[in-house]
Amino acid sequence: PRESTRSLLIMAFKITQDTVIPPLPSTERGRGIHIDGTLKKAPRILYCCNNLVVYRNLEEWNNCFINPDSHSKKATVAKFNLNAEFIASGDETGQWDIYGDKMGDDGRIKSSYDDGMKPKATKGITDIAFDGQLKKNDMQLLLVGNGKEERGRRCVACKGGNASILGGTMKNLLSCDYTQGTDRKHFKKLYRICAGGEDNTVYLYGENPEKSGIKLISKSSEHKNYVNCVRFNGDFSKYVSVSSDKKIIIWNSEDGKILKTIADGKGKTDHKGSIYSVSWSPDGLRILTASADKTCKIWNIESGELEFTYTFADKPSKFDMQVGCLWLSDKYIFSVSLNGRINILDPEMKQERPLRIVTGHRRAINDIAYDSDKNILYTVDSESQVVKTECKTMDPIDIKGDPHKETQIKYIRTTCDNKSFYTIAVNDTVCKTDIVDEEKGGDCLMGSKTIKLDGAA
Repeated sequence: PRESTRSLLIMAFKITQDTVIPPLPSTERGRGIHIDGTLKKAPRILYCCNNLVVYRNLEEWNNCFINPDSHSKKATVAKFNLNAEFIASGDETGQWDIYGDKMGDDGRIKSSYDDGMKPKATKGITDIAFDGQLKKNDMQLLLVGNGKEERGRRCVACKGGNASILGGTMKNLLSCDYTQGTDRKHFKKLYRICAGGEDNTVYLYGENPEKSGIKLISKSSEHKNYVNCVRFNGDFSKYVSVSSDKKIIIWNSEDGKILKTIADGKGKTDHKGSIYSVSWSPDGLRILTASADKTCKIWNIESGELEFTYTFADKPSKFDMQVGCLWLSDKYIFSVSLNGRINILDPEMKQERPLRIVTGHRRAINDIAYDSDKNILYTVDSESQVVKTECKTMDPIDIKGDPHKETQIKYIRTTCDNKSFYTIAVNDTVCKTDIVDEEKGGDCLMGSKTIKLDGAA
């Protein structure tokens, strides 16, 4: 019968999801990004891309979690809580959400808040930090960002209420951190909050037991430009600040006084551009910094000396600016370039260039072409990026070059013999690229010339 035949045909062509290649982190020139990670359950890295929150397994990069439900606007930061059972994320409108690290049975994220009732803090969130409590109803959350009156608050994480405001700030806050004691006695002893931002000031806060709130312990304007990142070390005895003035300063968590200036921005080994991000080594003896000068550096805290410099290209471009970094463990060290590429750095400090670069797309994918001979996908996006993905490994590879001059590419087509492909950009330019057989040697490079379509405006 016809109906039975049609049902069989439909079943034969049933499509199932095999692999998801996640997007790369969103970045913005002149701004750092805050990435997070954990070794709990599995080694993972956590970041935001447009309105998505993404974590990826470091042993299998396409094993991922993507949250499209919590934010309708650009998500700016996401963090794990101490035991990595929960994730908190915030966006450019000031809205934030908390949810578990797994999808629900219906394939959706289960928020801690009812639909349409997600809380807001400031007019745009730039950084988030959890305290050390493990129970859902005890966890406290610290949020900082942009605003005229409120630029930071601490509140009960899963309720959004009982907020204590970070006072004394003059301009937008860009970064914050929170001590993470895991028991009440330990937590009270180490209760500290640090923050920094656009007023060039580093703030230290403590508990105010009389008012059940927060008191300002110290603030310092030792930096002469934006304070882009502040982070406590592992035992919370000190914290570090980095700035667009190229300084790196270590502070005492007890009273907020300077312990040591690692770099003043004037030394031969110092960064030559804004420092956007900093991360402590697990043993607290070193720090990793990421800079607009297109390098990452490792510094010895005790001696104050530079130990190692990572570089990213023979002739670095603006896309090699380093805007984020994370020293997750003795095995995992990362940085993020301005173009969103995730660089896996050598923890043994022997190789200056990344051990591996995780690439892909971070903007809308406009078109796709398939090379049936080699089982390869070619994809193009609105950032003029062409990516090649071998279907067997599902590892994306950048095809380098920009013949369309940073103009959005709309179409890509392979030739009948699969020896070339053509790209067409929105400015009506066409580029032919010959496909190189990498087994015989050669890099993936875009064609160098374009032609303008006849009759195009």
